[in-house]
Amino acid sequence: MAVRVALQPTSNKDSRDHYVDTIENPVSLDHIRSFVGDEVADGLAPNAPDGTIATWGVTPGENNVNAKKWRRLQLGDVALFGRDGKVISSGRVIGKVRNEELAVDLWRRNKHGDTWEYVYFLGDMKQQDIAYTDLNAAAGYASNYRIQGFNVLSEVKSKGVIRDLGLGDDYSDLEGATAVAADDIAALVLVENEVTAGGLHDDWKDVTGERYHFPNQYRNRFAEGRRFVYYRGVRRADGSRGTPEYFGMGRIGKVERDEDVPESAPKRQWKWYCEIEDYEPFAEPVAAKEAGNPAFEDIPENFWGVGVRRLSEAAFAGIVQAGGAVPAPAKETIPQTPELQTVAPTEAKGLFIPRVATSSGTTASRGSGTRRSRYSQAVGRRGEEVVWKHLKASLSPEEAKSMRWPAKEGETPGWDIEYTSEDGVPGRDTERLRGHELLRTSS
Repeated sequence: MAVRVALQPTSNKDSRDHYVDTIENPVSLDHIRSFVGDEVADGLAPNAPDGTIATWGVTPGENNVNAKKWRRLQLGDVALFGRDGKVISSGRVIGKVRNEELAVDLWRRNKHGDTWEYVYFLGDMKQQDIAYTDLNAAAGYASNYRIQGFNVLSEVKSKGVIRDLGLGDDYSDLEGATAVAADDIAALVLVENEVTAGGLHDDWKDVTGERYHFPNQYRNRFAEGRRFVYYRGVRRADGSRGTPEYFGMGRIGKVERDEDVPESAPKRQWKWYCEIEDYEPFAEPVAAKEAGNPAFEDIPENFWGVGVRRLSEAAFAGIVQAGGAVPAPAKETIPQTPELQTVAPTEAKGLFIPRVATSSGTTASRGSGTRRSRYSQAVGRRGEEVVWKHLKASLSPEEAKSMRWPAKEGETPGWDIEYTSEDGVPGRDTERLRGHELLRTSS
């Protein structure tokens, strides 16, 4: 069954208090056991290494509306907690139970005499900092939507939220959650303002036509070769106000993590750079909005503040043509890669290109000096997916259980996929992959 996303507001006094009492300060599993019994508690125990469980609950709601939504929750679903205009944390549903006595003990009753008896338990809690505008764009809501009550999204909306907000980076078992298919995004709008209101966002280290600096929440929209147009808002560096406009086009190049942010930092704080390729400034900037004419981007008013926006094929072509340039073909966005189910890996030898002597007496690989393919990341990722699927099917159950995909999590330890061999020594057998080759090495 597909993973769904639950939206849980924590804005009013009761929910803010509950968040502190049972999320920030998880509940003792022994205490939970005294109310729910051994069967439920034993099911939670594997997710409570420190003996505590993050716990939440909802009231039945008018006409049992919350109870009906709660019944749709499944193990493994992702809950997003929000307040003050943003998602502040997330967790995976690891159990649920209707228990009035537990709810009263944890949270008492509200002024109507109801309690939060539809309880669900959470594991793998992560801090988040996701603006509601980005959540709304991913879920297909109006830009000014606010989480008003407990809700469980449809599979379609959940898929968009998991993909576009990069939740697969936080929960690696959501396979494919961070991969964006070529047809999902025709092009991007990269916002590069000269200055921002109050200077709050002036610390991005963009260099027009050379590199773009962006936060982790947009990471999954950046694929090598994807086309984009530049956009700037009304504020100008000299203090004047201009016309919101598009001023150039190009393609996304190599994407790398900003090493100034420690790898140990929460992923919501990570930042990234992408190289800019094939940059072409427009002969004349293209006004984003003109009186009497429809905007190229058919988006709600508040979405103009989103830093990296998806752009339709028609909108991209219209902007580029208005700027006096020729639209690059969409088919170059990502190269065609084989479907996973059609690939049957086989053992191969001689995958390395031998190094040859140069005139100076040093050695170099044949073909050195050629340009790195702009599609290497997309091809490499598909290779990783092939090997992950192959290893899942071929390793022993214990080895498969220990598998980990550092590259998908944004880590760069020097290999992409790893597992612990049956002798129990981490790193003794490590799968190393570079898209077209599978190497088994011994440390």
